[in-house]
Amino acid sequence: MGRVGYLVLGNFDPTNGLDGGTAQVVGGATSSQQYAINRLATATGTSAYNPSNSAISASAGYVSGIVENAATGGLAAVQGGSPLTISSNSSLGTLGGSMSLAISNGTSAATSGQLSIGTPTSGSDLGSAFLDESHFAAFVGTGGTPTAAIISSAQASPSLPVIPGTGGLSASPDFLQWGFFFGDFNTTNSGGAVTTAWHAHLVPWVSGSPAQGALPSGQATYSGIVVADVAYEKRLYVTYGTYTNQWNFGSRTGSGNIAIDSGVFGTGSVLPIRTQLSAAGPGYSGVILGQTTNPSSILSSAPAIGTLSGTFAAGNQGSCTSYCGAMGNFSLQTTAPGGSYTATGIFAATKH
Repeated sequence: MGRVGYLVLGNFDPTNGLDGGTAQVVGGATSSQQYAINRLATATGTSAYNPSNSAISASAGYVSGIVENAATGGLAAVQGGSPLTISSNSSLGTLGGSMSLAISNGTSAATSGQLSIGTPTSGSDLGSAFLDESHFAAFVGTGGTPTAAIISSAQASPSLPVIPGTGGLSASPDFLQWGFFFGDFNTTNSGGAVTTAWHAHLVPWVSGSPAQGALPSGQATYSGIVVADVAYEKRLYVTYGTYTNQWNFGSRTGSGNIAIDSGVFGTGSVLPIRTQLSAAGPGYSGVILGQTTNPSSILSSAPAIGTLSGTFAAGNQGSCTSYCGAMGNFSLQTTAPGGSYTATGIFAATKH
């Protein structure tokens, strides 16, 4: 597989609660058709492959976004408990790994079980392409049958070397990779029988290697990008934003903010976050608080509208080899001017 090449419009279904839009046939020979879902498909590339010296070896990761029940059209979240691991073979130009997806619709939960990614060290080869640490893609499936795919951020947005609204932050830090998962997958019961089929549109993911060694001393600020699926005003879309968290490693606490979807919350508006390191580290958890223009005035007891979980990442930035970055996922739900607003996604940050 090579590049993202086609836009596919899913059929309009009034039962899924999405208003969608209209698609007009070129030339106007027939009337417009209503649609609800945008999907991406892959095209086969024919360019010669030149092996890269770069490589990926990510032993941890997060998948977090919004998916659709194939039978009912109902929406659910992929969030905490959805691990991802990927590694590359630069000489062969392949990528392999595994992932599982934990689904929650607010009242029940299910899991996909383990899904294979691309070209594993053993087992069926689903197909993959690895050019360098920023350009790669792989099919995802079970039993040797591909039903979905992952793509890197550079493949998803080849004309966007930086993420809009992040002050020029790179779309892919050296030691973290992120991108999108899309396609179809199933969740199963304890006996392995399929219970629900799901469509994933553009679900964000992030991966890296957890930090090792002793916790740093003093303070440090981690800032980077946020990528999330949003359900709002009967629409599903992807939005970008920023993540900032200043840590006091002595007290094992952090505070900062997530700035997301300025078209809804207003330019310059932020959602404060408060975080706490786990007992063992390098993992941490936190809460997302209500919107404010003065984050320092919000106390930890303020109403929480969401949660987040993260892991400090190892790196290769000069003299920095551990606790060089942070990755994680988050989910929030609040009321915006247009009604109920839900966002579920990932963040990738660099130490500054």
